Amino acid sequence: MPLPRARALVAFLLEGLVAAHARGLVHGSLLPAQLVCDAAGRPLLGPFGADAIAGLIATRTGALEELLTITAPEVRAGGPPSAASDIYGAAALLVALVAGSLGGAAPEARAVVEDALDPDPGKRPDAAALLARMRRRVADLRDLSMSTEPMGQEPGVMSDDSGLSGHGVVVEAAPAWDDIALDALLAADVPGLQPVLDRQGRRVALASWPEGCRRLADDVPFAQLAPMAIVDALPVEAAAAVRARLTAGAWVVTPAGEWMLALDELLTR
Repeated sequence: MPLPRARALVAFLLEGLVAAHARGLVHGSLLPAQLVCDAAGRPLLGPFGADAIAGLIATRTGALEELLTITAPEVRAGGPPSAASDIYGAAALLVALVAGSLGGAAPEARAVVEDALDPDPGKRPDAAALLARMRRRVADLRDLSMSTEPMGQEPGVMSDDSGLSGHGVVVEAAPAWDDIALDALLAADVPGLQPVLDRQGRRVALASWPEGCRRLADDVPFAQLAPMAIVDALPVEAAAAVRARLTAGAWVVTPAGEWMLALDELLTR
């Protein structure tokens, strides 16, 4: 996986750790087998404290290889999980994503998180510091994609096929979007929006839609079906711009039955 994409994925996990550690909560089991993704493909932290639940085989899924490569050395030695061991796990995940395997070598990724992998827990950065390090702008937004398309090919908007899948999409905001409304929309932290992975001016990298997602057909009366509360929760400047561009095709239903607003549709209008 390209390092910029791996950083973006690990950043989602670190956001959860920042909130948890601030409340004195330790995850304790950042194993790949414990991680799940939501309908938009964003990685989510698994159950907190799962490592301490006796008798559940599921708490040790992933077996020895995961435990040896992702778990902090002090925990492998029998010590209790801590915020510092969570940081070690997140850093080890970054390296594994870039290497493509557990225990693989990825010098460029390891250089980014070398201190987070320090055997001494006291020398590791906290979650907020590591999160800030993950949030880096990229030279080319296509670096965030897993696509095998030639790098010289111009990125375009997602097709209008009813089945939405792929490795990511880069769109350019239409001229009708003024900077204030665009900034407000892309900075909004509202559940139900297609996730923004990165931005370079008016070009935006968006998370791809998982297989099984469907857009509403053009003739569907979406105002009677879709949860308009998603739009209402947006900042005022963004909400007005979105309402002016809403069509049935801007609404996506995920395989889990969740409703989401498709920014890849709205930004091009």
